Amino acid sequence: MNDRNDNKGNLYIFLAALFWSTGGLGMKFVPFNGIVVNCLRATFAFLFFAVMRRSFRIKINRTIVLGAVCFFATTTMCACANKLTTAANAIVLQYTAPMFVLIMQCIQDRTKPKPREVAVLGTAFFGTVLFFCDQLDPGRMAGNILGVLSGVFFAAVFIVNRLPGANNEDSNMLGFVISAVFGLPFLLTSDLHFTPTIAAAAIFLGVIQIGLAYYVFSKGIDLTPPVNA
Repeated sequence: MNDRNDNKGNLYIFLAALFWSTGGLGMKFVPFNGIVVNCLRATFAFLFFAVMRRSFRIKINRTIVLGAVCFFATTTMCACANKLTTAANAIVLQYTAPMFVLIMQCIQDRTKPKPREVAVLGTAFFGTVLFFCDQLDPGRMAGNILGVLSGVFFAAVFIVNRLPGANNEDSNMLGFVISAVFGLPFLLTSDLHFTPTIAAAAIFLGVIQIGLAYYVFSKGIDLTPPVNA
């Protein structure tokens, strides 16, 4: 992989992280449970992907389905965590993913991690521990656990993308469909009150926070090693 592709991939991943980071604030404007929020934003994200790709067609194979399930679990658990704990907690816990990426990658490749990778991720883990020293109260524990699980499945997204037959865009689109279908019963059976602000926030979450974010992420992940990404 040449330096130009590395830089381009890093830029895509950086932009994805920037768009993802708006989720905590955006979700506060949508006062529904996490599954309903994820259903709404997944619907708009699917439409955004279809427009960008100029097609509603999704290629299906075993690896793409596995990636879609991991993607669905990531976004659903993150949305639920955001509602059950603070936005900062949910985001920081999801970004424990690099540690799980390194572990999964070493298992998959049957190799030992490089000292630099261990040092960087060890520092990140220590920072996460410090962040939560005074925040792991029982009232937020369910959200914190979901945040960690979101990180595990997020790490799996990177690893699955390395498997034969993987296609991140197709996995994302299928993941959006799964999220929308899974959340539909909750959407239909909940007493929801929409306002222009809530509707605008839901559209923003779908089009920008995960739609555009995962679109550029799909471009960047093919150009960037998993741990770096």
